[in-house]
Order: sequence, then structure tokens, then C-alpha cells
Amino acid sequence: MRTRLRWLTLMLAVFALLAGACGSDGGDDSSSASSSGGSAAATTTAAPAADDAPATTAAPATTAAPATTAAPAPEEVGTAADHLGDGSLGEVRVGPGEEIQIRSLNAISGDVAFLGVPNQRGVELAIRDYGQIGGHDVTIGTGLDDLCSADGGQAAAQTIVADESVVGVIGTSCSGAAASAAPLISEAGMVMISGSNTSPSLTSDLAGTAGENYYPGYYRTAHNDLYQGAAAAGFAIEVLGVTTAAAIHDGDPYTQGLAQAFADAFESHGGTVTTFTAVNKGDTDMVPVLTEVAAGSPEMLFFPIFQPEGDFIIQQASQVAGLENTTMMAADGLLNSNFMAIPESEGLYFSGPDIRYGTNTNQSTGQTADGFLAAYNDEWGEDPAAPFWAHSYDATTLLLDAIAAASYDDGGTLVIDRAGVREYMASVTNYSGIIGLLSCDAFGDCGSQKITVIGHADSNDIAASNANVVYEYAPGGSSLGEGNLVEPAPQPKFGGTLRLSLEAETDGLNPTVNRFAVSATMMARAVFEPLATWDASLERAVPYLAESFTPVSDDLMAWDVKLRPGITFHDGTPVTSEAIVLGVERQLADPLISLATAPTLAADDPDTAAFEPVEAIDELTARFYMRRPSSDVARWLTGQLGYLVSPTWVRAAMEDPTLNQAPVGTGPFRIDSRTQDQMTRFVRNDSWWRGDVYLDAVEFYIYTDSAIAADALVVGDLEGSGTSSQDAILIQRDAGDDLVRYEWDDGEESFGMMNTSHPPFDDIRARKALTYATARQAYLDFIGQGVSRAADSFFTPESPYHNPDLVQEADSPDLATPLVAELCAEKPDYCSDGRINMEFQYSGPSVIQDRVYDILTDGWSDHFNINKDMLLQDDHITQVAFGLWDFVTWRQMGSPDPDNDVTWINCDAIGGLALNWPRFCDPARDELLYAQRASTDQEERRDLWRQINAKIRDDYTYIVFNHTMWSNAFQPTVKNLCGATSPDGVPLPCTVNGWHHIYQLWLDD
Repeated sequence: MRTRLRWLTLMLAVFALLAGACGSDGGDDSSSASSSGGSAAATTTAAPAADDAPATTAAPATTAAPATTAAPAPEEVGTAADHLGDGSLGEVRVGPGEEIQIRSLNAISGDVAFLGVPNQRGVELAIRDYGQIGGHDVTIGTGLDDLCSADGGQAAAQTIVADESVVGVIGTSCSGAAASAAPLISEAGMVMISGSNTSPSLTSDLAGTAGENYYPGYYRTAHNDLYQGAAAAGFAIEVLGVTTAAAIHDGDPYTQGLAQAFADAFESHGGTVTTFTAVNKGDTDMVPVLTEVAAGSPEMLFFPIFQPEGDFIIQQASQVAGLENTTMMAADGLLNSNFMAIPESEGLYFSGPDIRYGTNTNQSTGQTADGFLAAYNDEWGEDPAAPFWAHSYDATTLLLDAIAAASYDDGGTLVIDRAGVREYMASVTNYSGIIGLLSCDAFGDCGSQKITVIGHADSNDIAASNANVVYEYAPGGSSLGEGNLVEPAPQPKFGGTLRLSLEAETDGLNPTVNRFAVSATMMARAVFEPLATWDASLERAVPYLAESFTPVSDDLMAWDVKLRPGITFHDGTPVTSEAIVLGVERQLADPLISLATAPTLAADDPDTAAFEPVEAIDELTARFYMRRPSSDVARWLTGQLGYLVSPTWVRAAMEDPTLNQAPVGTGPFRIDSRTQDQMTRFVRNDSWWRGDVYLDAVEFYIYTDSAIAADALVVGDLEGSGTSSQDAILIQRDAGDDLVRYEWDDGEESFGMMNTSHPPFDDIRARKALTYATARQAYLDFIGQGVSRAADSFFTPESPYHNPDLVQEADSPDLATPLVAELCAEKPDYCSDGRINMEFQYSGPSVIQDRVYDILTDGWSDHFNINKDMLLQDDHITQVAFGLWDFVTWRQMGSPDPDNDVTWINCDAIGGLALNWPRFCDPARDELLYAQRASTDQEERRDLWRQINAKIRDDYTYIVFNHTMWSNAFQPTVKNLCGATSPDGVPLPCTVNGWHHIYQLWLDD
């Protein structure tokens, strides 16, 4: 329900304004009614030139708005006699059933979308909370994009003013866009209220002089950067005690204005500005400007700019001698979760608006900050990425209150007086908003002017950094915050060899022909790179070697994958679409890998010269043709199927298979030497297309006993070790602070599975009997050892695909007895001595696998005769693929998106060789699998996967034991595990199912 100020309160505020000689725009008769008629919006004339504004002093410091229990009772709009405005700027007429038109103009695309998207959403929530005005809904139409640029602001403003039904605008996000939009909006008689513009040029110098870009009708709830500059300078001198500082801007009115405000305030406190310089938007090489800064040896560098330029500054500062001890400080343009997730941002200070809103309440809607954030998260599934959401919310309710005060009903038509809207805005005094108390001065500065400085300590805990307030500033004074000062992030160092352990060896390192389990994936991450990779949330596959993934048909049956230009393989071969096509050809030619590839891609017609699954469209673009609709081809290309390999090397390896042990990719390391079952060594690729690689080399050592690997790590023979062995994890944990550990159990499951293609498990009674007789609790107690969580399906309870109705059956041998008796009576060749005959195959030698065998067979022994078959891992995988097994224990189903696991359970993956290991085909299940693949509706996909899991449970082909706990542990000298990003700067996960990125790691002495 929308509530608003009572009319009496509004009129009292207006009279108070008049008494203070703060007249309305273009007239002194606020009761004069408009005489224009008709149902269309009146043609508006240009707003009259603003009178010389009276001199003002700095806005008073605002205090927190008092908590309220209920908003004022709603009142209807006024009458022709008592509404605000004199008609001098024209009017807008809203006919019966029509909506009141306002617009949101924010940066909702590109690098600054993190700022504009929360702003627009704040507008949307405010409109929803506010409700109707005079029986009319309010709409923003389609949100407009200011592109955070002058051109973007001007273009959008031209669109807005061409629509005479628009009353006002909430925006822009960026001051540069406002500078070009404001004159057009002002001339049209509209108002523009920004929640995040902070440039002094848009309002005033706080001493009575209008800014160069000030226009009547412009207001903002954000602070004036003269205050923020003073706050940053005060913190530098009063708290850090620095006496020299440099500043960098990018020429934008916001960045240049704030940098200048800081420099002026810093010098007024007795400090020396050693360098005041600029970068160009779009620059990626910041070393020259940082070298210029370093020449002045500043104690602090203040760079109030945006992404991505801010990313490059903080990431490249370590490359410039002379900045090692320089404290870095940014401002609200970088105060967002994307930038703060960059590891190099640790140790920075940020100035920005005070967002500690407490119980502040918006008086027009009754909304609080907590209520807003809850509604925001419910609607969009995330928190706002930047701090100005509340400012935009309050700006919107101010505009809506202004419309209500300036409107009246004329026979069912709502008439809105444009001059009255401005008159109301000029009258705002002590308005209670989420951000605090708002009062508008003569130049449109309305916001709370309180600024805080936070210290950013941990890129993995941004919420803690936002709460770490180390300095508070208001126009009336400043004080220390209760937070702690922070240390700069350690700077990367070049050199050293990283020694990592692997649990098993692989048959080779050619992703087009070899088997890639976790160990092979770890080595592959050194030498190869995928077309796409998972972002840190593991909810989205983002481009890596590819630049883009684009559907080229409405039925989602064809996708274009465009490569990034200018990349070469280690052997000098250029990366082109030929590499994609050849890689797919070779994978489809492999009898095992093709089982994963063929069911996804269109079938190749051997009678044509064309290769139907994929074709090269141009040098950098390959078009994939799908066998069935696919809503996201990128997620399918994040692993082995997406690794790009040198065509020159692949063709040579076809002639000489020993070359499969000497991989050639595009990655940060090149192969140096390889002795299978012992050690594989990679050395730095000095020509890596993404830039610096810190390590000299990385060596992978094979430890089939993970507990021994854990001991080697503890004593310093290794720098890192990844394991899913509970024994090894307990050793790592016992080391305490001597190791840095990353534990993760959100992916793979550990389970047993039965081969349904031959006796005894082609009969569901045998499968049920084995399930019921499984000593699952003993397995969890003695194998899980309190480390691993019990699992009921292939999804953790936290997964959106989890089906809470599923429970893994086990520990019920009495239920197995009649099934075994019935089966043995009906099919005596399946049994001996009243027990079902079966083989238990596993990989070894392995102490833990021997233990698993003993526990499980002990539970089954009353109902089954079990034959042991232990094989080396490569042989074991091959036997399973050929179906030469009865029962195996396995670890799989760990893809961040379960669509990638369709390979292991669909009917197409069954043949002489099979990736559907149990060889169980259910056409009804396949229908569900392909329906979820085609769907772009995440809720629908979740429901389909819950149905799929129920079918898997009812088929009794798997016995799920536990969610696999992976632990990657490192010596404290290994730095920056969580610092990997995509080429586009998207943060990537620390670890996934035991593997991690390597290029970003470095060793501290």
C-alpha cells in the first residue's frame, strides 16, 4: 500500500519555503490552475531561465531518520485550486485508465551495469511500494540506458523529451551522462532526480555558485563530491598521517571532479599532491601512468575511477617500482562486489556514502533498508552490487510525492503541473528516507552528505569489508570509525616451482583421445584452456578462449562460437576455427569420447564431404549444429570437450601416439618432461596471450596413497595436494594453521553402481537386494569418518536441483532375503548356494578401496557370493566402458550444471563402449533429460531434474553413499588461489571437484 504526506503537511512545507525566499521555478502564484485541455499531454514550452540562485552555505549535517511505526495515512490528489504549480512549464494530462509516465535512466549495460542495474531496480521497487496516484498506476516504461557516457545520456534524454507524457526522470547513474541529459530535461520542463550523480558541477560549489552543468529541474539524493573529496583527504591526513598523495582520473565529470576535490582538500590540510594525471577510458596498459605516479614517490594514490580501468590499475601496480609502499584508495565508483572480489583489491580503502541505514524508514512507503534488501533478493535472487540503491528508492518516492502534490482530478483525467513538481522538490525539508533526512538546497543537492571510508581486507568476504568503517565524515566534522585499518594485498612474486600431488595417473594428455579424470584435468589446466569456464558462482559458463557464444536459430539447434583474435598455440600455430573443427572430428572418432560428444551434436553424414556437426564459418567462428535444442552450449564446453589443442600437434600425434604425452595447447605452461606414474613437469609459457605467469614451473607427482601425499605436504615435500581421501583430509586438518585448506563437497558424489546389461543385475530384484543389503551406515562411519556428508541423490540439499523426497535405501538386509530367494528359484544360474553371484571391481592398489571392499562385502555376504577384481585405474575405466564388470564404486556427477552429466545417463551413451556405465536405458527419462536441456526457464529445469532423480532412484542402478569431500591444501607460501579470472575479468572459483586454476598462483618466500 502506498502512503504519502498529508496535504496539510505539504502546504505547510510550501509556506515555509516561501517564507525563506526560495521561490518556485518561473512564478510566484502557486495556486494558479492550468487552462490547457484535452486528453493528450499538453505541449510543454521551454522552462524559463533560472533566476540567479541565492548564495547558500554548506548543507547541514543530517542525522539518521527516526524509526517510524506507520507511514502517514494516504490522501488523494488535490483540486484545481489547491495543487502546487502555476502552469508555467505546461502540464501532463493522464486520461482514465492511463498510466503516469516517468522514466528510469541508468547505466544498465557494459562495465558500469553494476551501478545502474541496482538503481533501476530501486526505482521499480519504490513504484511498487508506493502504489497509485489519483487512481493511476505509475510506470517507467522500458528502462533506458545512459551508457555512463555523455553520448548515452544525450541520446536517451532526446528520446525522453520527445514523449510529452513523461513527467520526470530518475537518473542518471553517471555524472558524465547527466551533464548532457540535464539541459534537455530541464528545457522540457521535466525534473531529473539522480540517486548516484555526485559531481559538484551538476549542482554547486557549496558556496552559492552554480556548477557549470547545473540546470533547473535537476536534483539528486546522492552526496556532493566536494564532501567526499574532503572525507578522503581528511582520512589520509588525520588517520593515515600521509603528507604526499597522487590522484588519477579518467576525464569524466565524476572522476575528474572527485579527484580535484580530493587534491584541493588535501592541499588545504597542508599535504602535497605529487601527481594529478589521467588515463583514457578504454586503456588497458596502466604501467605508463603508474610509472608517472611512482616518480613522485607518493604515500597515497587516490584513483576515483570505474571498471575496467580500475581493475587494471590495481592489478598492474605491482609491476611498477616505487609503488610498493604506496597506500591505495578508491571511491564509490569502484565500491562494488565485482571490483572488491579481485584479490589485488585487498588492502584498499574506499570512500563512499554511509550505507549504515539502521531503522531509517521512507516516510512515503514505510519501507526500511532491511525490508528493501529482502524484497530485492526475493525478486532478483541477489543483493545489490553497488551502494546507491537506497538513494534511487528515495529519489523515486520524492518524485511520486511531487507528482501527487502537483496534480488534480479534472473529470477523470489527472492533470499534473510540471512547475508544481519542481515547486515541491524545492520545498523538501527533513524528508525521512531510507538514507536519512533529506533537504533540497537551491541547487538541487538533497541528500544526506555523510561519507564513510571502509577498509577492504578480504576479497572473499565483501560484506565484512563494507561493514569495516574506519572513518566517518559529515559537513559538521569527522571521527574515527570502529573498524580496523587494513594491510595491502601481498604483491605477486616471480619464480619458483610449485609441486602438486595427484591421486592417479592418466593414459595421456590429449583431450581428443585420452581419459580425463581429476588428475588429468589438473595437468590440463596448466597446458590447455577451454572455450568456456565456470564463474565463481558455478551458475554460469563464461567465455574463455571463446569471445562469445551466440544462438543462430530460434530453435536453439545451431550456435556460433567466436574465438578471441591473436592467440597462438605453443608450437606457433594460430588459434582459428580449424582447431575447433579438428578437435571435434577427433573426439567423434574416438570410440569412448564420442559417446559424450555424439549424442549432443548433429550426426555426420559419411556420404557427404561436409562435416555436419560443426563447420568453420570464418577464421575465428565455428558453428555447432546440435542434435537436439540446447539453451546453453557454453556449459558443454567447459571441460575436456572444450579444450582447444594445436591442429599441428593433433595430426602429428595421429601418426605418432607417443606425442599424446607431450601436449601442445595455449595455456600458461608448456610441457617440459613427463615420466608416467611418477612426475610430469610444465614450465612457464613466456608468450602466454594473457600476460604474466608468476611460477617458473609446476610439477605433478603421482601418489596413489593420498595419506602419504598428505604427509609429504605436511613435511614440506609438496606445496599443494588435492584429495578426496578421508584419511588424507584428516591429516591435512590435523596440520592446523601450517596448511591453508579449501574444502568443497558441492559437486561429485561417491556411489556404487550395477551393470544392467548382463546377469545378475539385469534383473531389478538383484539390484534391489544389493541396495537393501548395503551396509551404508558402516560405510559412512568407517569410510566417511565424519568428513563426508551422507547423500540421498546426486545433489546436495543446498542445490536447486535437490529432491527432498528422495531417500537412499540401505541397511535393510531383511528386505533383501525374499528377493534373493525368489530370484535364485526362478534363475538358478544366477546363484550358488542360495546366494547371487557377482563381481566387485575397483581400482588399486589403494588402501581406502580395499577398506571399502571389506565393508561392503561384509554387508552383502549373506545374500551374495562376491568375486574381487582389482585393476589399475586406466584398465578399470576401460573395463567399465566396455561393460566388463558387475559392480563398481565410482565418483562422478559433479558438474556445476547437471546438463553436463546427461552424458552418463542417457540412452545414446550405450553401445559396445558406454558412458552410461550401468547401461540402463529409459526413454521416458531421456525425454525429461532433453526437455531440461532445451529449456531456458530455470524453474522448469529444476522441476525436471527432480523428476529425473526420482526415476534414477526407482531404477535401482546406483547406491549413493556420500557427497564427495574434496580438500585442496597448500603451504602458506602458495598465494592467490582464489585470484583467477576469465579474460573478461569475471572471477572464477577457487576449487571445483578437486581441481583449480594455476596461472594466477605465486610463491612467497
